[in-house]
Amino acid sequence: MRVKENQVTYKASENIVTLPLIEKVVERIVNKKLQTLLRDPDYGVELRAEFKQKLNSVLKHKKKTIPEEEIAKKYGVKFNV
Repeated sequence: MRVKENQVTYKASENIVTLPLIEKVVERIVNKKLQTLLRDPDYGVELRAEFKQKLNSVLKHKKKTIPEEEIAKKYGVKFNV
């Protein structure tokens, strides 16, 4: 192994592996792994008819919501904004 002007090289059977090359390889591996871990496993999956019906039913029957100020007053909570 030789260090030469911010470049580490490793010579193995006529091939030279440089630090920038190693960085590129590691970057590709990390990117590929992140894409695998962060991808949405449900992407492109069609929703079942039963689920669509239930979702539509829930959306049609809106429940009354309580403003956060009313909840804070009821429970004695103060929000720091």
